[in-house]
Amino acid sequence: MKQLLVLIVFFGLSSTVFSQNTNLNDYSYIIVPTRFDFLHEEDQFQINSMTKFFLAKNGFNAMFNTEVPDNVRRCDGLWADVIKSSGMVYTKLEVVIKDCKGNELYRSHEGKSKYKHYQKAYQDALRKAFMSFQSLNVNQPEMIVYQEDEIINKPVVDELGTGEAIDNAVNEVVVVSGTKSIQGNLPKNSYTTYSHNGSFFLLKKNQKGYAFYEESKKGDLILIGNFSLNDTVLIYREINGDSFDVAIDGMGNISIYIDGKPVVYRQLDQ
Repeated sequence: MKQLLVLIVFFGLSSTVFSQNTNLNDYSYIIVPTRFDFLHEEDQFQINSMTKFFLAKNGFNAMFNTEVPDNVRRCDGLWADVIKSSGMVYTKLEVVIKDCKGNELYRSHEGKSKYKHYQKAYQDALRKAFMSFQSLNVNQPEMIVYQEDEIINKPVVDELGTGEAIDNAVNEVVVVSGTKSIQGNLPKNSYTTYSHNGSFFLLKKNQKGYAFYEESKKGDLILIGNFSLNDTVLIYREINGDSFDVAIDGMGNISIYIDGKPVVYRQLDQ
C-alpha cells in the first residue's frame, strides 16, 4: 500500500514538473472564452475580461474566442480556462492553460477568497490565482496571420465558446483638434489592454464607444473615463466630466492630449 502511494505521489509530481516547465513562449497567442462553465452568462462579474486583462499583463497575446483572426494556425495558440472548486467557506479558483489538443500545460496556484459577495469573491480569488503567473516570465511572440493559401488548419473557436472570427479590417478615423488633424486606428477588439507609467488599463467596447478602466492597487478594475466618437472626432471624457482629444497610432497606442501634450497608453495585446 505504501509503495502504491509513493508511485501516485511520484507520477503526480512528475506531471506537475512537466507542465510547469513547458515553454509558453513557444505559442503566439491565447484564447479566453467569453463565458466560463461555472458562470451563468458571458463575462459575469467581469471574470472573463479580467482573465484576458491579467493574461495580457503577464506577457500573453490574449484575445476572446470571438476576436481570433481567420488565418492563424490553431496549434500556434493556447486555451485558457478558469476552474471553480467547491468549498463551504472559501471561493476557490484556478487558471488552467491547455494546448490545441487539450493537454494541460499549466495550472495556477489556487486563489481563495472569503468574501461573501459573489463579484468581490470571484475577482479576489482570480487575482490571487494569477499571482503565480508572475514567475513564468512569459513574453509571447507576435501572432502570425497567414494568407489564405498558406493556412494549414484554422482555429476552432467553438471548443471554448460559440463565437465566430471577426472581420480584420481596420476602422480608421480622423481626429480633429482645432486646425490639427490626427489620424488613428480604432480598436477592433471588444477588450484591449494598455500600460502607462507602470499601471495597467482595460479598454472595453460598448454601444456608446469605449469604457476605460484602470487597475487599482488591490487589482480591481475602476472606471476612469469613456471614449466616444462624434462624426470624425474621437473624444475622451473623464468621470469628472473633463474632455480631451485623442489619437490612436498604427500600433494601437492611445494618446490623450492634455494641455496640448500627449499622454501615451501602450497597447499590450497587439
